[in-house]
Amino acid sequence: MDAMLGFCASMDLNGIEARQVMIPCAARILVGRETQPALNKWQQVAASVYQKSKARLDKDPKDSNARNPFEKHALIHAYVLCRDKVEIPNETVAEMKKYVALYKHRQWFGYGALNYRLMNDGAGFIAAELWPDLRDADGLNADGIKAATKERLLGYFEEIVHRNTDEYGAPTYLGIDLSAMKLLADFARDPEVKQRATLTLDSMLLQVACAWNSGYYVTPASRAKYWGSTMTGPDALDTTGAVGWFYFGGLRPVSAAHMNPGGSFWFAIRKDYNAPAIFTTIATERSQPVIHRGSVGETIRFTIYHTPDYSVASEWELFNSPGDGRYKESRRNLFKWISDKPNSTFVPMQENPRRPYKLSEGIANGFGYGENPFAQSLQQDGTLLGISSVPTNYPFWKMYAPFTKDGAIVRRMERDGWVFCHGGTVLFAFRYAQPAHWEMSRAKENCDVMSSDNRKNGWVLETSPVAPFAGGGAIVELDRFASAIVSKTKLDTFNIDLAKPKISYRSLTGHQLELTYRPHGQPYSNQHQIDGKPVVYASFPLFGNPWVSQPLGGDKLILTAPDGRKRSYDFARWTAADSTP
Repeated sequence: MDAMLGFCASMDLNGIEARQVMIPCAARILVGRETQPALNKWQQVAASVYQKSKARLDKDPKDSNARNPFEKHALIHAYVLCRDKVEIPNETVAEMKKYVALYKHRQWFGYGALNYRLMNDGAGFIAAELWPDLRDADGLNADGIKAATKERLLGYFEEIVHRNTDEYGAPTYLGIDLSAMKLLADFARDPEVKQRATLTLDSMLLQVACAWNSGYYVTPASRAKYWGSTMTGPDALDTTGAVGWFYFGGLRPVSAAHMNPGGSFWFAIRKDYNAPAIFTTIATERSQPVIHRGSVGETIRFTIYHTPDYSVASEWELFNSPGDGRYKESRRNLFKWISDKPNSTFVPMQENPRRPYKLSEGIANGFGYGENPFAQSLQQDGTLLGISSVPTNYPFWKMYAPFTKDGAIVRRMERDGWVFCHGGTVLFAFRYAQPAHWEMSRAKENCDVMSSDNRKNGWVLETSPVAPFAGGGAIVELDRFASAIVSKTKLDTFNIDLAKPKISYRSLTGHQLELTYRPHGQPYSNQHQIDGKPVVYASFPLFGNPWVSQPLGGDKLILTAPDGRKRSYDFARWTAADSTP
């Protein structure tokens, strides 16, 4: 945290967006370096943000983008961090107050993403506590602003601790949510808001702990923009991974420049909030394989399989329409292994529209961005089985799988339709159900891409520790692994062309996976089976692993460390208590 603060204090002061410039401004003030230039820049930015927003509203009072919660949050968060360190000039404070006064707080107004809501209402609440003479665009005074925003904030807290967040797993936006929550946990004067924000922040950070493996953040994500945001390891942590790193660490150093300082900076300063020590134990105990299961509301379930050397994650969802906006940026499947090289990540993907809810555009999404609505997957420990059935009138269907060339794959070979890879700490194999071919390598992502061009299709990802095949070097180990896959596994694609395609696979560990495609609007009816038994997704908890337990919608969250230490939460009473054996 100290290193990140120092790095941010050396960042360029250029720019006029508060969300960017307030980071180096605040950092300089907090470390006592170039304080006056930082204060001068702060004054300029605060005035510019107000003037630009005011001009847009004068032109069009209904302009929903004239006010930006990122700017509001950055200004207020920086102010409460720095005001005890240096006197903020009255002129700067006046510009910030005028900017906050442009907002409407009586009812929610504008874009409804969770990060916008938490930043907007959270910063509005703190501003109203700071400035009793504040009056907003709805005519609310400070007490009215506090009352309106508090009601919504308490509602967000209730939803998060009982049902998770809409921005679950997001490499950037969950980190923004965490930062907005930290503002309230650190600085709210209202004891109810402060206590509930603190416990909600615990719940959110615990989600990161359960997805952590030695510096790698491995989880399905609601929002993962482009291929780069899928890396989420020591070489490209992004905001959420950076917050995890501050508390849970990893096996090798990281670069501050790759931790999205604009979002993670707020966690580099220690104030009232501190993560419970038991979280670090839960995040770092990876000596044996462990399965974590979780939920997001009623329609999303996820599985994360950790081993000491790698992790595999997947998602099941029950969305009713292929036009659901959640397909736009989601990342259902993720496989990462611990490596001394960057981009030790593999993700099977499929082309999809830029806006599934506006298919008439006919524009494809970016490489590694979002998911096709007609793809589904099934996980059993380190094995993933995928299936797809894209209608003939849908414009995007081609599957593609990027294989990194940055050194994390030590050896790669092909045999009998499979691609076999040695990752140093892991062995993995991948194949499509239908014919496949290599496309031209992508220079920007530095990867080779294998594609399969069929609307009804499927794939298998099989993983294994190196130990069962160890000895003789990477080439020999990979050959042993390949021979085992070819001789012991079986992919049955006989029913791949049915109206509701079905594939089955006998895994390297002897488990039988069967996956039948479920069309949108039809109920889940045992389409996913492992060893002849249906996967009961309805039984998945909010948190579920050997150390963490909370039913979906339940009030009791119980944490038990391997050494017997316990921490218990009661979200009906909004209390937490620790105990020792």
